[in-house]
Amino acid sequence: MHTKRPYISHREIYRFDRQWNYKKIDNEHELEMQDDHGWEEITLPHSNVLLPHSDFPVERYQFHSIYKKQFTIDPNKAGQRIRLHFDGAMTVAKVYVNQQKVGVHEGGYTSFTFDITDYVRIGNTNEVLVYLDSTPQKGIPPEGNEVDYLLFGGIYRSAFLEFVSPLYVDDIYLYTENLTDKIATIKGKVALRNAGEKSRSAVVSLQFMAKNGDVQQFLLPEQTVPAKGLVTVEVQLELEDPKRWSLGDPHLYQVKAILQSMDSHLAEDDVEFNFGIRTISVQAGFLEVNGDPVKLLGLNRHQMFPYIGNAAPWRLQRKDAETLKYELGVNYVRTSHYPQDPAFLDACDELGLLVFTELPGWQHIGDEAWQLVALQHLEELIRRDRNHASIFMWGVRINESPDDQDFYQKSNELARSLDPHRLTGGVRNFRDSEWLEDVFTYNDFSMGVLPTANAPQLVTEFAGHMYPAKPYDEEYRLLKHALYHASILNEVRGREDIIGASGWCAFDYNTHSNFGSGSNVCFHGVMDMFRVPKFAGLFYKSQRSPDEEVVLEFATYAVHGSPEHTEIIVQDEENKEFYPRNFAAPLYLFSNCDEVELIVNGATLGKCQPLRDEFPHLSHPPFRFEQRPYKFVGDYLALGYLNGEKVIEKTLQTPQGLSQLKLVVDHDALIADGADMTRLSVYGLDHNGTITPYATRTIQFEITGPGMLIGENPVALEGGRIAVFVKATQEPGIISVLAHASGTEGDSVTIETRPSVEPAM
Repeated sequence: MHTKRPYISHREIYRFDRQWNYKKIDNEHELEMQDDHGWEEITLPHSNVLLPHSDFPVERYQFHSIYKKQFTIDPNKAGQRIRLHFDGAMTVAKVYVNQQKVGVHEGGYTSFTFDITDYVRIGNTNEVLVYLDSTPQKGIPPEGNEVDYLLFGGIYRSAFLEFVSPLYVDDIYLYTENLTDKIATIKGKVALRNAGEKSRSAVVSLQFMAKNGDVQQFLLPEQTVPAKGLVTVEVQLELEDPKRWSLGDPHLYQVKAILQSMDSHLAEDDVEFNFGIRTISVQAGFLEVNGDPVKLLGLNRHQMFPYIGNAAPWRLQRKDAETLKYELGVNYVRTSHYPQDPAFLDACDELGLLVFTELPGWQHIGDEAWQLVALQHLEELIRRDRNHASIFMWGVRINESPDDQDFYQKSNELARSLDPHRLTGGVRNFRDSEWLEDVFTYNDFSMGVLPTANAPQLVTEFAGHMYPAKPYDEEYRLLKHALYHASILNEVRGREDIIGASGWCAFDYNTHSNFGSGSNVCFHGVMDMFRVPKFAGLFYKSQRSPDEEVVLEFATYAVHGSPEHTEIIVQDEENKEFYPRNFAAPLYLFSNCDEVELIVNGATLGKCQPLRDEFPHLSHPPFRFEQRPYKFVGDYLALGYLNGEKVIEKTLQTPQGLSQLKLVVDHDALIADGADMTRLSVYGLDHNGTITPYATRTIQFEITGPGMLIGENPVALEGGRIAVFVKATQEPGIISVLAHASGTEGDSVTIETRPSVEPAM
């Protein structure tokens, strides 16, 4: 059960992220030899070490560390249960309260909670200590063999402290069984736990509040919960005039479960969470959402960011969901290859972005003990996330692993027992794999689309390592990278036997030295690791409906070396003119317009229709103009038309050399909680304001005010751009950042930091 947090009512949930002390240690024995030296005050989420964005040994983050925090519990909390929750700590976390061991959690991708009631001292100062082992763990998924992504280290997600009555709601699971315009049949379960010494009777009411404030309330049957016991209440109710959750209108109800004790006739516990009413089913060639067919067009997402690894606060998590939905225009995301931050899933719920999420793993299946941990991770994933409207399928296989009938029968059975409502899938990379799931999920690296092995089938990866593209590669490689994605998605959209596909992948990511391009980076993304689009990212954006946003993007830098031509011959001996053998070279634009007109150096090339013969199934095929390659340089003006009317224009000029910097900040206001941060991008421009795509100048930042710069400083431009992060402290005020480089005009931005209003301890 994922609860909105923090939350203060009968149940009290406090953010537990601030005023931790942290230090690196050599081994676990140092727990017994603590002193006051070497501690650093930090705020969660926290990476155990900040790293360059590329070119670093993985051993830099593979070490042991200690996190500790002091806290005081008010005497009026006596008699309540006290629970400590962590959303993610990599990789083995041993939790101590007042020097007593509370519990151990193995695995860095799933959340865990410990009841610490019996370990705390009410009214006195308490200390929680987390010993964290971030070294390689061969017995814990996804490790055991090679993994093509980095795990990083630290308590890299948020923590919470929760106070509940001894009689409380332990879990809620709801789903939509049937849906009409008039009635939604909601089923599920509510688990009630009694931590007290006597049996208790209670009733639970469920309130559904729509966005317009309308409330419908349902009373569940009275239950007797035995001492130290757990009772599960079946839910079946009918919600009138249901507001549906859909991709275009992701309506969310605020559900509140209120537990009332029958002996005191008082409310003792309540829980709030968001819930979307929708149905999911699958056909051979599409997914059905509320009975409407949806062809899934998506991308894979790794949760990692430059410098901070996995330790991204809620604002960056939400920004990624917004980037996928609006900048890349996809309708679904696969959270490869592990559960991701609840804040990311919350954003997907709110934005209307479908999610396929899976248990941690990559190609390797370990021994029996390893498999038991994997099944535990799957259960933790499903129990935490099964109320998210955005999630339509559970991944119950280890990504690209061999068949293992016994193991995968268990994983399918476990998923279906915990959530019979959702589909199961299991990502493999060979077509004759045993099929135990509801959907045959398959990674197709043929650079086309192979015949269907089983239906329904979802292509879960394509392209990626088959044709990576660095953001600073030659233009023709970046263009070819984009056209591969266009070609494959065109095939997918035209196939009636495939429900969709997700490209590999959304963002470049850090990897081990034996993968990627020799710099600890896999350049497989349609955006770079800083979330700046390559040409492929601009293609995805162009597939959005013009009703949402009119898109017109150049897939060129307008430099002499833009097109790929290697053979030059003399065509005209008299005038001594040299031409490429094919004479004309393609210039592509990505747009969702009906027509595009291109004017080069003041002369029109006429209006052009999209390439429907080559890409008949795309919503918005690319546009192509033919140009003499040596005449690519100059001034470009593109005009986009819909229904014969000009609706957009874009200009592009051949870059004239770096002369100025431009800073762009994603958010101009942060919360002064010590964790909030935003991306700060810097672009190298010429005197016309054109990005200089091959500039590599070194940038120096200066920051003043209540904030800190997260990233390399100085840092060199890559492909004419680079980014860092600006992080708030716990002091409100104004942050100023100045960027400058030798021989250029600098730029500056300001960011306001505002006091936090969330309850915290």
